[in-house]
This record gives sequence, structure tokens and C-alpha cells, in this order.
Amino acid sequence: MNTVIQLLSWDANRSSRSADALLLIHRLANDLVNFARALEGLAPDSLSAAGSNIVELPDGPMKTALSSITGLLHKPWDKWRPEQRLRLAQQLLDACELALELLQVRSIASAETATVSRKRLAIVIIILGALFAGGWQAYTSLISPRHYAQRMKDLAVIRTALDKYRQVRGAYPVSSSNGERWNGIGWDGVPGDWIPGLVPDFISALPRDPNSAENPFQQYVYRSDGKDYKLLVLGPDDCEYVARTHPDMEDLPRNVYKYKELAAKKITLPTPIRICRAYGYWTTGAADW
Repeated sequence: MNTVIQLLSWDANRSSRSADALLLIHRLANDLVNFARALEGLAPDSLSAAGSNIVELPDGPMKTALSSITGLLHKPWDKWRPEQRLRLAQQLLDACELALELLQVRSIASAETATVSRKRLAIVIIILGALFAGGWQAYTSLISPRHYAQRMKDLAVIRTALDKYRQVRGAYPVSSSNGERWNGIGWDGVPGDWIPGLVPDFISALPRDPNSAENPFQQYVYRSDGKDYKLLVLGPDDCEYVARTHPDMEDLPRNVYKYKELAAKKITLPTPIRICRAYGYWTTGAADW
């Protein structure tokens, strides 16, 4: 239960959030190890999750899952890539689901073991609920790049404002040069109102990219001819992550080097070299902008 309380009260913005997250992962993994041991009529293991003795468990999916999780926990947390953190979090959730399935099909001979198992099951269910409810911010901060959550929130707010503008005005706000040019901080348009007409009637203020960079190629940008629009995040550090988790948001025109200059010289490459440089939202007619 302490694990759940700490997860729900965890401040994802604290400087120690990585260390706190790893501690929570250790505790949850240790709960799963002891839950599996209880199912097999074994005594709880008092060791930490990374050093838990799971040798006594019979070979099977649960032992395999727990071996993989405890193996991952040996790695230095500060050197993990986002996809490695995602892998660990996903394996923990899979192990929780497997534990629930095992309890449904396993007969427990000892009443004492049954009591322990029910307590462990309750903990697993509560933790799963916490992960998908109050702990969701902590969970996404654990597995995703630093500015991912804020960028997704910003894009969603702007997208909603654009839809409201179109409902009232009958068209999207038109960007510079009658829709031929991009608007954004460091681009065309007023820095505080780089999508014309949205502030203040449809949005209180337009956000800027949370990286706080002054580089115009690391900002939110917008282009529209009134009928269609395209809203992008340029040069973000979470581009690969978004392309993998939200492929519909990947801006393909900017994310593949097609080497036009080489093609003009009739020099071909076996496969195009892909570099992720942008993602966002757009209407169908603006997909190729």
C-alpha cells in the first residue's frame, strides 16, 4: 500500500523524479515476486526486487517475466533510453496481468497462503488502478521524453481552438502571404499571436515550445489557406518517440531525407535515410505541405 500512496503523491517535476520512479518500480516488482511466491506456497522474499531470489519458482511465463524485470533493474537508470524505460513499464504491466490470470486458474491449498495471495492481489489491482488514474502523469513521465506531455497538451489545446474558430468563422485562420508562408515564433506573425485571430476569443494565450529555445526551427509553427491547416512541432527531442507511439502524427514530408540533389545526378540509395524532424496535426489537404 505504501507503494501506491507514494505513486499517487509523486511529484513528476521534482529533480529526484528518476530516482523516485526507480524506487517505485523496485517496490512494485518486489510485490510481484512475493505474489508469485505466495501462489506457489513459498515464503515471501525480503530481498530487494533487483536481487530477489526467484529460483524456487517453477519454470513458466511468470518466472520468465520476473527474471526479465529483475534483470532490467540492474541497469543504471540515468543511462536508460526512453524506449528502455517503456519496455520495463510495459513488462511490469504484463506481469501484473499475468498474475491475475494465474490466480484465477491456480488452486491454493493453504488457507494462510490464500489470505496472503488475496492481499497481494489487492495490491496489484490498486497499483494498476493508480497507474491508469492518479499515477498516469508519473507513469508517462517515467517512460516518455522530458517535454512530451507538455507538447501533446499544447497541440491539443491549439487544435481545439482552431476547430472552434472554424465553427464560428467558417474557415481556419489564414497564415502569412495568404497561406503560402508559415507562422511561428521567429517566423511570420506576431510572436504572442502567431496564429492570427485565436487570442483571446478562442484561446487565452498561444503556447510556445517548452524547450525555451530561441531557434525558430525548434518552435511550434502553423500554416493555413483557410480551408486546410498544418500545425507542427519542429526539431523536438521526442520526435522518434512520438513517431513510434503516435504514427499518425509523424510529418513524413520532413522526416525522410530523399536526397533530391543525388536523384538529380542519378545517384540512388538502396533506402531513403530517415531523420525525424517534426510531428503534429493537420487536415487531409495539408498533409504534404
